[in-house]
Amino acid sequence: MLLSEQIVIELPLTTLWTDEKELQAKKGGFLNKQAIKDLLKQTPIIFVIADVGSKLKWISSDKCYQFWKEEIQEHIADSPDQIYLDSFPNNYAYIASEWTDEDKPIILLEMIH
Repeated sequence: MLLSEQIVIELPLTTLWTDEKELQAKKGGFLNKQAIKDLLKQTPIIFVIADVGSKLKWISSDKCYQFWKEEIQEHIADSPDQIYLDSFPNNYAYIASEWTDEDKPIILLEMIH
């Protein structure tokens, strides 16, 4: 299968990929809302949304602040172990984790709905 056609089949992800290649990105730890805010104050971030049944959605670093404000911040789960979807707008949440690829910070957002 071509990477450009690859969809997410299960969460959590163990690898990240683009349409062109599989990344050698290393997974770090879980991030809560405050940790993401702190990272955004330091540097632009690349966000990646993983939703089972869909392709990975990459949000470039030049759009990270707008995307954070408009989509992400109200949907970040504070704990990956206890997520109550009815407490989030539109009944979905993201579990966030930090990844590093060639010293570029990536935040993976695994969608739970």
